[in-house]
Amino acid sequence: MKQNPILLILLFACLAGCKSNPKQVRIKGEIKGLTADTIYLYGNDELSDFITPVHVEEGKFSLKMDMDTTLVQAMLFIDHENQYPVYLERGKTIRIRGDLDISGSYEAKGSPVNEEFTAFYKKLPQPVNPNDTLSIRLVNEYIHRNQKSLINIYLLDRFFVRTPSPDFAGIKELIGIMDGSLQDKPYIGKLTELIGQSEEGKVGKTAPFFTLTNAEGKKISRSEFRDKYLLLSFWASWSDSCKHSNKGLKKIYKQYPPKTRKKRDHLELAIVGISLDMDKNSWKEAIKQDTLKWEQLNDLSGWNSTVVKQYGVNEIPYNILVDNRGKIIARGIKGKELVFKLDSLLKGKK
Repeated sequence: MKQNPILLILLFACLAGCKSNPKQVRIKGEIKGLTADTIYLYGNDELSDFITPVHVEEGKFSLKMDMDTTLVQAMLFIDHENQYPVYLERGKTIRIRGDLDISGSYEAKGSPVNEEFTAFYKKLPQPVNPNDTLSIRLVNEYIHRNQKSLINIYLLDRFFVRTPSPDFAGIKELIGIMDGSLQDKPYIGKLTELIGQSEEGKVGKTAPFFTLTNAEGKKISRSEFRDKYLLLSFWASWSDSCKHSNKGLKKIYKQYPPKTRKKRDHLELAIVGISLDMDKNSWKEAIKQDTLKWEQLNDLSGWNSTVVKQYGVNEIPYNILVDNRGKIIARGIKGKELVFKLDSLLKGKK
C-alpha cells in the first residue's frame, strides 16, 4: 500500500505538537460573572515567591507554566471574597469552572487532588463560613481521616489559623496527626514558628520587629518609632469596613499629628498602616483617594505576609497599640475605646 508522505509528515507533526509537556501544567478556566480584566495565581509552600497575573476575557482564562515539583498548592485570587486553592500537578491540565453569583459552584478537575477538594468543599454548608460549627467539625474529621492529603494544608489555614482567636493548642494537635510528608512542608514549618512568634504578639509582650516598604518605595522598620506610642492599623483597600475605620484614624491623626524635631520633648503618637493589598496600584490609589497621611506599608503578600502572622492578625480592620517602650498594650482596639485610650495616655502631653 502506497503511503502519502505529506500525510505522514502532518501526522508526526501533530503527534509532536499535541503531546503534552510532562514538566508543564496547564490551567483553563471559565467563571461566569467575572468582569475583572485580571485575576492572580499565587503560590504556597514550594511556590511561595510565585505570583502571576492571569488575563480574563469574557469570563475565560488560561495559563501554562513549567514545574520542578510534581504537586504543589497555589491560590487563585479573584477578589477578597473569592479565593480558591488550585493543586498544580506536573503534566496535567486543570479545568476550573464556577459562577460568582452561585455559592459552592466552584469546581476544579483534571487531577485526583483537585477533584477530591471539589467534592469535599461541596459537602460544606454554603456559603462556606470558616466560623460555622458544622463546617469546622467536618474539616476536623476530614483531616483526621486523610492524614496524608495535601488538602489539609489549605483546610488548616482557612478554618483554624485565619480566625479572630486561633486555638494554637488545637492547631498543634492537628499538625501532630498529619503525615510526616505534610509536616515537612514549608507552610507547616513557618506556621509552627509563627505560632511561637504570635505568642510574643500578645498584650504585655514586646512588639515583633519588622521591615516593610512604604508607598514611596522606602524601607521602614518598627525600630524607627522608638520612644513613641505606635498604632499599627491593618487594612486593605477592598474592605468597606477598613474605609470606615480609616475615617476614624484620620480624626485621631489630626488630633495627634507628628511633632517636629524641635518640639519632640514629650510623648507622641505614630500611626502606621499595614495593608493586605496584593495589587500595588489599588493600594496606592486608596491612599491617595482617602488622603491617608500617616505612614503606609505593604509587602504585597496579603494574608501570607509575615508581619500579619507575627502579630496574629486574622481580621481587618485590626488595630494594635504599642507603648513608647515597645510593649503591646492593646489588641483589636477601635472606635470610642481607642479614642479614650489614647486620650488617657497622651492628653496634656502633646
